[in-house]
Amino acid sequence: YDDGVFAGKPLAIVHGKPAFARAYEAAKKSTVLDRVVVVTDDYRISEVARQFNAEVVMITEEMNGEGRGSASRAAACAARATGGGWDAVCAVGADEPMIETEVIDACIMELENNGDEWCVMSTALAAMDEEEIARDSRPKCVFDVNGFALYFSGSLIPARMDERKQTLDANGVLVRESVGNYWHQLGVTVYDADYLRMLQASDPTPLQRQENLEMLNTLENGYKIKVVTVD
Repeated sequence: YDDGVFAGKPLAIVHGKPAFARAYEAAKKSTVLDRVVVVTDDYRISEVARQFNAEVVMITEEMNGEGRGSASRAAACAARATGGGWDAVCAVGADEPMIETEVIDACIMELENNGDEWCVMSTALAAMDEEEIARDSRPKCVFDVNGFALYFSGSLIPARMDERKQTLDANGVLVRESVGNYWHQLGVTVYDADYLRMLQASDPTPLQRQENLEMLNTLENGYKIKVVTVD
């Protein structure tokens, strides 16, 4: 309910509906998810969720383990509360009210198609424009030619050594163009269910502590994260 930045954000109205409800409805339309639940730590969200006929899983304060990311914690709680036995668990953040079902399905299928003992997660990335680069607070990501994450950071990566190219347009006017592509992470993450249990029991890694990003725990321990890019 309160992420320390925007209290009550899941209940913020977006185009006539609470933000979390829009994310929930996108997940419900998925053709590959077997069950969708709303995970919350607040009765106000649970009450509204039930108005949308959503199944609700409550997180208690005792479930907030040190170093655990909110997405993986919610996913793990949902998996346990629904009886376990799942192959994969998908976490969609309440701060993604405009997420499309196709993006959720693509992340699930990428893990299914690439998952092995080392590829244990998938997530979605969106391209950033100049305005977003200047003000964005989401984790940034760089990835290899095969679509596997190399690193996540709260800072802009890669660094902008030559911030912008300067060229002349057809009228001789100086135009400044962005150099390279920059990607930030969207609030959709799919976990291999066996790995998710391991992740919850693992200790925070050095880079995870420094960046405060749980995805780095996965990378630092030698596992792979497949990314889905969204324009």
